[in-house]
Amino acid sequence: MRIKKIAAKNLAEGKQLIKEKLGEEAVILSTRTVKDEKNNTEILEIVAAIDNKKELKKELITSNSDSTFSRNNNDNNDELNSILTHLTYPLLEYLDNNSHNIYKRLIDLGYEDNFSIGIIKELSRNIEGEIQLDEALNLIASKISHVNLLEKKISQKIYGFIGPSGSGKTTTLLKFATIHKIVHSSKILVINANNYNFGDKEILKAQTKSIKVDYKSIDKLADLNETIKKSKGYDLVLIDCDSEVKTLTNQIENILVLQTTLSKSYLNVCLKDYDYKYLALTFIDKHLSIQNIIDSILDSEKPLVFYSNGGSIPDDFEVFDQSVLMKFLVENVG
Repeated sequence: MRIKKIAAKNLAEGKQLIKEKLGEEAVILSTRTVKDEKNNTEILEIVAAIDNKKELKKELITSNSDSTFSRNNNDNNDELNSILTHLTYPLLEYLDNNSHNIYKRLIDLGYEDNFSIGIIKELSRNIEGEIQLDEALNLIASKISHVNLLEKKISQKIYGFIGPSGSGKTTTLLKFATIHKIVHSSKILVINANNYNFGDKEILKAQTKSIKVDYKSIDKLADLNETIKKSKGYDLVLIDCDSEVKTLTNQIENILVLQTTLSKSYLNVCLKDYDYKYLALTFIDKHLSIQNIIDSILDSEKPLVFYSNGGSIPDDFEVFDQSVLMKFLVENVG
């Protein structure tokens, strides 16, 4: 994967620069507003990437129009097609004829090579003949654990919202709090334990006031236990943590909030580095499919709880259930 960082005045300009520098198939990994020291203004810093396989395919296709690969030369065309097929479906030659089609379909949908092979092998033990796509997708869905933390009133629970910078922890926490406040009339305390983004403290304080939940801020993480001890009368205590907080005390159930626009390698690092019980996904609206990270989610062995598909509170917020999982699993199925 080739990664590039660019600076732009706004997102529209940034997308155009990414298209020019990396191509149409580049994806945005992260965005943040930074200060331009030269002009004393704010600019948008964007990190984008493109899969090296896609770049190589593009180069091969382009070279097909050159003299090296004459369009009238069948041998060259066959060689090109063979190379492209191997790049797209690298494990195809190791499968029998009955598995070829389903392997190609899974890869085309965005599932990883080894993960797709594992699904095919598992189905092959129970199914004779050619495997169907719906059989594969149903098997994948059955493997993904999910829990609904919104369906009933929760009493005396403490949740820590942890994750990397820019993952949407604060907004996710506020959506969770708002729904429990409206639907279950829960008594909620939000504790701000974010000591890096100081400006966000006042913003979070104002937001909790607008949804009529209580708010406290601590200056250092060592004060957290004492603050929790004084909050026995609340149904829910929700802790907004900064990116440096990887774990909290045993009495706290951590929810790891990860944005789907992260690179696969960095997402895997986060899944290993943070200590958590549940997993929430954000920026679904920017990256509508999750096939390429399904294997990572399964490896984590932690249940999905909810996902965010926009910035509106609490509208752009849904729990994971079987129907939602199937929606994402079959995204782009033709």
